Amino acid sequence: MNKRLITGLGLIALLGTSAIGAGAALAKPGHGGRPGPDAAEMTPEKMADRCRDHFARDAGRLAFLEARLDLTDAQKPLWRTYADQVTKGDTAKRDACLAAVPAKAEEMKPPTAVERGERRLQRLEAELTAAKAEQPALEKLYGSLTAEQRAVIDRPAPRGDGPRKARFERDARPGPHGEAPARPMTP
Repeated sequence: MNKRLITGLGLIALLGTSAIGAGAALAKPGHGGRPGPDAAEMTPEKMADRCRDHFARDAGRLAFLEARLDLTDAQKPLWRTYADQVTKGDTAKRDACLAAVPAKAEEMKPPTAVERGERRLQRLEAELTAAKAEQPALEKLYGSLTAEQRAVIDRPAPRGDGPRKARFERDARPGPHGEAPARPMTP
């Protein structure tokens, strides 16, 4: 696959994972459908705060990356175009997360399997739409970067900030078609 595409998708995943995680937290109580230890204390206000916190973290990561790249004057307009696309996608994800928050505490019943599936599809469609909108701007920006800047933007996401791996990727078991993972997974 094209290295630029992989790099771009990796960066997009880095920036969007937190918003996806917020939606996943709304879709499934606790882990594996079991209520977590704080499920009893979860209120609609706390759920909305989580949506806003994830959006704020994404904005912080974007600002960090901009500062870390130390962009030239010629690169700044390309960065601004890219950052605007990322922010637009993140804003849409935040708004969708907030829309999924129940209005009243009485409505906070666990979602059915069908409802969880529908929410997952909505999150994935939003992520795909955002990725498609961001990709052209990312390609232009990436083409203007120096080798040192590319090394910064190509760096893998810190643990916990990347896309969720499939089960066979997480524990290094063979994939769905019997093939081994492409690279060893780090713990």
